[in-house]
Amino acid sequence: MIAQGGNGVDDLNNVASEVARMAGGEPNAPDARNLSDRDIADIAAYYDSLPKARTAPARYDETSAPALVRVGDPLRNIAPCIACHGGTDHKLGAPWLEGMPKEYLVVQLKDFKGGMRRNDSHGQMRNMTRQMSSTEIEQVADFYARRSTAGEGR
Repeated sequence: MIAQGGNGVDDLNNVASEVARMAGGEPNAPDARNLSDRDIADIAAYYDSLPKARTAPARYDETSAPALVRVGDPLRNIAPCIACHGGTDHKLGAPWLEGMPKEYLVVQLKDFKGGMRRNDSHGQMRNMTRQMSSTEIEQVADFYARRSTAGEGR
């Protein structure tokens, strides 16, 4: 499953990277194995063209957000999710997470944790998710999935 983009070059590159990962032998996407580079680019462009409603980004002071979203866990070398994925900051190449399906987010986080997903440029997501429990992964995914209503959290 690929989340809808509509967020410009960052998301276009993320979608293309995800499709390429699936084309490289993703067990859950056998039909993707025969895609050409042009097919991957076309699929990424299609998903990037889909509209995605923006929600109010998570904030550091938002008490309904799990601690990992707001402040991370420095003792386990986990940065706050909002430091890269919206909120106050949005880092180049980091996808916007608000409103994405929970199941999709859980699978992606678990794939990073298990090393099946390796398209994070310097291993930053693999390093952080390796330290996360299954409960924390569920909480973070649930929080971002629930933020599909514009203005939530304000």
